[in-house]
Amino acid sequence: MFPFAGSSTRSACQSRGCARTLRRLAPALALLLATAPVAAQEHEHAHEDRPASHSSHLHFSHPLIAESVSPDTKVRLSYELRELGAVEHGREHVVAWEGEYAFHPSFSIEAHLPYVAADGETGLEEIHLALKFANFAFAERGWLLGYGTEFGLPADGEHGGEVEPFLNVGFKRGGIELVAFSRFGIPTGSAGDEHAAESLLRYNVAALVHARPWIQALLEADGSAPLAGDDRGDVGLNLSPGVKLRPLVSSDLVLGVAWSFPVSDRRDFDGRLLTSAFYHF
Repeated sequence: MFPFAGSSTRSACQSRGCARTLRRLAPALALLLATAPVAAQEHEHAHEDRPASHSSHLHFSHPLIAESVSPDTKVRLSYELRELGAVEHGREHVVAWEGEYAFHPSFSIEAHLPYVAADGETGLEEIHLALKFANFAFAERGWLLGYGTEFGLPADGEHGGEVEPFLNVGFKRGGIELVAFSRFGIPTGSAGDEHAAESLLRYNVAALVHARPWIQALLEADGSAPLAGDDRGDVGLNLSPGVKLRPLVSSDLVLGVAWSFPVSDRRDFDGRLLTSAFYHF
């Protein structure tokens, strides 16, 4: 949920004072799903692609930037490259491990550990833990509601972290999935901590099309809006087309790649490459 958050990846070396501009968010995102050929052969898979007719276990595929609404049992390894360009010059590399365990179809716990390299500095960034819940009340109609809380814990233990309540919703019809995700970041550091996180409202939306049993096309949007300080109301928006592949249709291994670019005046990077490998249990 972090792509990588984050979900979006957090600013590199934040806990060590290597400041990075956080992603900005547009208050309203218009999601346009381009027409794509969708095969009507949606197959039944134990974890990633359950048909919507199984309403008690309505399940969503995992986007590359947004978080899946469905609690899941999986591991994920991701690599992110940011071309900072005119914003801060240079590049930022993030390698992240994510693990999630579903104790029940409606509840899971997720952990995310990002390792960051930027400006000659390397180290473990904030450690993220999340409690993730799903509500199947409208599953018969293809809707899944989700909510929970994410905790950001500074790796050095010297600075305050962050608490993020979140809400999400997913809609699935045939081979098309739509997901919307919002998070409200509340810093826990002291007011005088120069490395404390800002209060942020983060949004992610994703549209995913099962073009074939082994390939999924994605279009995602992400950003964040500062709720206080000098940057309050200064928002931005990034778009990310991508693709996910299942090398073997019968396998639980899924590979994905996406390229992000800013579409607003506020730019936190010139380009962002994200690659991921998922394995579902």
